[in-house]
Amino acid sequence: MPFFEFRGDTDLFSLKYNDVYWSKDGGWAEKNYVFLDSVDIVSKWAERDIFSILELGFGGGINFLATRKKWRESKPFKKKLNYISIEQNPLPKSDLTNLYGSLELDNSLYIDFLKKYNTIERGNHILGFENDNLDLHLEIGDVLQILKNLNIEVDLLFLDGFSPSKNPEMWSIEVFRELFRICKTNGIFTTYSTASLVKENALSCGFEIEKVKGFGRKKWLLHGFKKDESKIGVRNPYFSLQNIFRNTNSTAIVIGGGLAGTAIARTLSKKGYSVTLIERENNLAQKTSGNPAGIINPNITVDVSTISKIELNSYFHLQRVLDEYKNDPNFLYVINGVFLASENHEIERQSKGIFNHSLSNELIFSNSDSFLKKEGYLLPNAGWIDPRSLCNTNLNYNLENQIEIIFNSNVLDLSCENEKWKVYDEKGEVYHSDILIIANSTDSNQFELTKWLPIRKFRGQIIYLSKEIFPYFLNHVYILDDCYLIPQKDYTILGATYEKDGDNLELNIEDTIKLINRITNKFSLSPNIDYGKIKGRVGIRVTTPDHLPIIGPIPDLNFFHKEYHDLSNTGNRNRLKSAQYVSGLFLFTGFGSKGILLTNYLAEVLAKMIENEYTGLGRDTLESILPSRFVVRRLMKKKGY
Repeated sequence: MPFFEFRGDTDLFSLKYNDVYWSKDGGWAEKNYVFLDSVDIVSKWAERDIFSILELGFGGGINFLATRKKWRESKPFKKKLNYISIEQNPLPKSDLTNLYGSLELDNSLYIDFLKKYNTIERGNHILGFENDNLDLHLEIGDVLQILKNLNIEVDLLFLDGFSPSKNPEMWSIEVFRELFRICKTNGIFTTYSTASLVKENALSCGFEIEKVKGFGRKKWLLHGFKKDESKIGVRNPYFSLQNIFRNTNSTAIVIGGGLAGTAIARTLSKKGYSVTLIERENNLAQKTSGNPAGIINPNITVDVSTISKIELNSYFHLQRVLDEYKNDPNFLYVINGVFLASENHEIERQSKGIFNHSLSNELIFSNSDSFLKKEGYLLPNAGWIDPRSLCNTNLNYNLENQIEIIFNSNVLDLSCENEKWKVYDEKGEVYHSDILIIANSTDSNQFELTKWLPIRKFRGQIIYLSKEIFPYFLNHVYILDDCYLIPQKDYTILGATYEKDGDNLELNIEDTIKLINRITNKFSLSPNIDYGKIKGRVGIRVTTPDHLPIIGPIPDLNFFHKEYHDLSNTGNRNRLKSAQYVSGLFLFTGFGSKGILLTNYLAEVLAKMIENEYTGLGRDTLESILPSRFVVRRLMKKKGY
């Protein structure tokens, strides 16, 4: 059922709230006056290296485009704009396209935005515009739930929801309480509404308010100011990232040339860093990242969980990456849909998971598969990617700043002098950089500063079934209860085993037989299989005790041990000092079998940590992937470190 309609070419009306999206006196002019000119925004962002705006109600994106235009015109040299917008009901791309055309806007404001505006479902969407030094974070979901978990302080608040009489939840005292927490001291909110509810709740939560001349037929608009300089205690200071020194446009070394290393190298290069990637082997993706194909599929748990939020955000982001990379003739991927086969008892669980994550039918829908003759769910925009081609495209496609790649270099040691990192390899070579990212998978805990990491290694074997053994043409990638099938041109990939602590990279015939046995009751196979002649590949996956990746700065263990030795005392936690880290040293590892899905999105998250910016992850999710979580857990149990 539609939640909006056009009334004329440029007037949007909400059927859900029975209200207009903007004034009949002119949407573009109104947005510019209320949210930009009335607060003299150019002078405000001139005072900051990073300027952050939080908007409630993205709507048609007019505020964002107007802000982008003003940002471009003011040409803020070497400054950064973070624009975070919360929206519960995102408008379809086709309607935004028609709207912008009808408004006769300069198409340079919105063409690249619309290209990135894909798969906008519930979650976080990072849309980067490097040429403008601007990031748009679209946060799709319930406004109060998102606000409570936002991990940022902002300079300016755009309050642009539907009128308080039509949508009182967006103007509630609970919302204003969170807005006051998020707003910086001397920060401002601006809104078209001067309703009593808005003024009373703003005042009750600590804002000072002022009425200002309104736009068009509206007599007044409202500004609010946070003058209170009292510091609110940092929640979980042992996870705080505020002590990370902001590194920008400097030098970076990335250790590891797999999916993780190439993703973060590309992300930093696009942000202006001079990047050197060091790889032990003679080419990229020689370990687990070297499998011939990997599946694009997010884990949709029954309840909304940390892993499902991360994987869905990553899936949405990867769709935008694929849309960019499809123009590279060397990039190999196939979008043929991923079918999740379900037993009868699993159908209800999967249905609940889809409902609880508010996923649309465009993303996933129930389907009866004619080939398997089973019920299940189809991800129509999923499929498989060749990991090696993804690694190569990460480093080579459409980059202004060339990434230096050093092959056949086995890194043995690291040191830091005068906030500069030195990387020593076995040939005696020494490489220098401002920041250092460890992304070398199974070897990421080989250094003195990382040896405490609780990394787990799992051996995984896949095999290649020839047409003689498996004479079927598959329309989709199939994920069954204990295996998966990926169709290739001349064979089908069958995977995968999962052996803890296994390190043998040779094919194991017993594992080959195990894999074949998993499909013998589902398909008619050749009766004469020579298991010893079946080819395949073995990789070592790296994961963690909580099955979440490890992303972020490496904690200063001496500081953690001294400052947080009494974490078991829960009443003392929020009065502690904010965490300190080893300057300029970061981890990017622990992706298990989900490197293809996760690394490009989480590389954006890590880059924002490095630059001390808003990551896009809620507090709970961010805290669950930091390396320091393992240290904190041990200290809470009085085990020390």
